[in-house]
Amino acid sequence: MESNDFKLPGASLAELEKIIEAFSQKGGPASNDEIAKLAGLSATTVSRCNGFLISTNIIDGGNKKEVTQLGKKLGLALHHDQQDEIKKFWTEVVSSNSFLSEQVTAIRVQKAVKEDELAPKILYNSGAKKNKYSEIGSRTVVAILVRAGLLVENDGLYTVSKAGPVADEEPLNKPDSNGADENKLDNDGGGVVETKGNQVKPHGKDSGIQFAVNIQLHIQEFEDTSKYEDLFKALRKHLMPEHGAE
Repeated sequence: MESNDFKLPGASLAELEKIIEAFSQKGGPASNDEIAKLAGLSATTVSRCNGFLISTNIIDGGNKKEVTQLGKKLGLALHHDQQDEIKKFWTEVVSSNSFLSEQVTAIRVQKAVKEDELAPKILYNSGAKKNKYSEIGSRTVVAILVRAGLLVENDGLYTVSKAGPVADEEPLNKPDSNGADENKLDNDGGGVVETKGNQVKPHGKDSGIQFAVNIQLHIQEFEDTSKYEDLFKALRKHLMPEHGAE
């Protein structure tokens, strides 16, 4: 999970948000001095945050940098103190950055992480050298994840918010609520039928209901061609019971 591309911010969350707001208000390309003046901070503080802001797609550029569309939306929300929008756009920043997303995933896997262990772990994962500003930056990353509503702290433990925008992914090929099997092997082991959707029911004369089922059939090559006939008989028997006795 270590990253050589991700840059930790070199300032607190409050200072970082002032810089983002300043870039948003400036609009076009700006130097560190110009942003520092608008934010009420030193140019050095702005410089220490540029790497993070670029790696998270909040600003872009060379010697002079300018705000991106995402940064502009976040900066505007900060300027107007729109808490729901601030949360929304910080979430977008996290979800669009692989390093930040991986930190949330790691915490979800661990179930909970102690408060005094999380920032050092993020610092380690970032691959940055340990110093005063990288330690500040790792704590700022934790604050961003909380600000986005993705993490909650309780009794000295951080956990992934159950009500947060980032939810656990649904497992692939999950059985449906009716208990229908998604994978069925024929008796000779010659293929796999994968069905998805509602439980399969026969299209009997009195049912009045038809079900659409998507089927993917993977058949191995048989030397004995008669096995293909046996396989299709098995399929006919299980999927069309009313014809299975023919």
